[in-house]
Amino acid sequence: MGQIDWRIVSEIMGNTKQSFSADRPITSCSEDLLGRSGFAKSIAAAIRGWAGNDSLVIALYGSWGSGKTSIKNMAVETLRSSEETCPLIVEFNPWQWAGQEQLAGAFFQQIGLVLGKDTSKEGKRRTAKWRAYAAYLKAGSFFAHGLRNTIFWILLMIGFVGLGGLFSQLPWIKTSLAIIVIISFALSVLLRWGGKFSEQIADILSATSEARRQSLPEIKKDLTEVLQKLKKPVLVILDDVDRLSAEETKLLFQLIKANADFPNLIYMLLFQRDVVEKSLENITGFSGREFLEKIVQVGFDIPQIERSRLEKVLFSGLDRLLEQDSKIFQRFNQQYWGNIFIAGLRPYFVTLRDVKRFLSTLSFHISLFRSNGSFEVNPIDLIALEVLRTFEPRVYRKLYEAKEVVTERRDSIRAGKEEERKRAVELIVEQADETDRPKVREIIKQLFPHTEWIFGGFAYGSGHEECQGRMVS
Repeated sequence: MGQIDWRIVSEIMGNTKQSFSADRPITSCSEDLLGRSGFAKSIAAAIRGWAGNDSLVIALYGSWGSGKTSIKNMAVETLRSSEETCPLIVEFNPWQWAGQEQLAGAFFQQIGLVLGKDTSKEGKRRTAKWRAYAAYLKAGSFFAHGLRNTIFWILLMIGFVGLGGLFSQLPWIKTSLAIIVIISFALSVLLRWGGKFSEQIADILSATSEARRQSLPEIKKDLTEVLQKLKKPVLVILDDVDRLSAEETKLLFQLIKANADFPNLIYMLLFQRDVVEKSLENITGFSGREFLEKIVQVGFDIPQIERSRLEKVLFSGLDRLLEQDSKIFQRFNQQYWGNIFIAGLRPYFVTLRDVKRFLSTLSFHISLFRSNGSFEVNPIDLIALEVLRTFEPRVYRKLYEAKEVVTERRDSIRAGKEEERKRAVELIVEQADETDRPKVREIIKQLFPHTEWIFGGFAYGSGHEECQGRMVS
């Protein structure tokens, strides 16, 4: 049996440069390759048909890379296709706002900006009520969090000034140090808090002015009335909720819960359910699932991707990359491809993100080898190694370190060393998670036929006679 050309493998494994990922969500139903535009249109229809007196909270559940944002984009496109029935859309990504104070402020600000587009007398009144309500709530947050930070800086200054006591024998040094520290502190506070402080003080004054005439329940009552008169509901889309810290996750759901009794407000949240439930459970001490159920009224799970559709995207991408050079097809063996793909490679491709990540990096390495004027590497070997590099980086690195172990013939192993060799190969496999080890074993067995005696079974191997082939979907 033949062996992998380790000069080629060294080039692959030693190259740290990567091409840019094409992992971007689609923005239109026309780009849908996985047949989920129908699901997105159904969500749009449900939003368009909502006419409840209270707000509606919709959740779109799915793991990272499962296509939540793509489905959201298709739903938004569907809604916007009919201007008459399209709600006022606010796309708010809470992950882009660092810290709880910014998160709460941005939440109210983004909704206020959309409401402010209505410049009619009623629209201006509605916007003013919303901003007064937001400022009222932010005032308490400022005194709870902002002043706490200010006190920290004051205590820090006192500590610095106290250091001057170390130089009490030299009064002029103590005085100079104190002056320098005070000036530095004043500048740092102005730079750090100046803009935010003045902005929040303005909000507080606004809320105070409103509060002189109304209590918070009265403000909410008036706001409810003006929101009820909206001709179109406001759709607030919150993506990447599962990227927030536990404290931020709790705050976000508290904000939604606090505003859940306002009419014409629809929330659409996108997140991985188990991640958010765990965050809520860790911060509240209660069941995260029960916490969500009290807030989310309608939950949708992302439809499972049909494997045939996903593999069609994968094979089309591979064909596109490989068909640029006829020499590659001359080295592509269908039987070898079938053996290594079905049991070893296929399980790694679960989402469209997996496919895009893989094709992006494979494209770079194919162009690297083609630039040398020839394509010496076996394309299937390259694909398999790139799968390991992308999805099993620890196995990938360990494999290169142990190249002599996986390429040595069994009859060449010194007496009494077989168990040592077997253990060395299993250590490579054990770099993968336990559930992934069967497919790693299959890939190694197919790439390195001399390990066949360790894993058992027949390995087709890359050294067999090769015939011209082409991947088919």
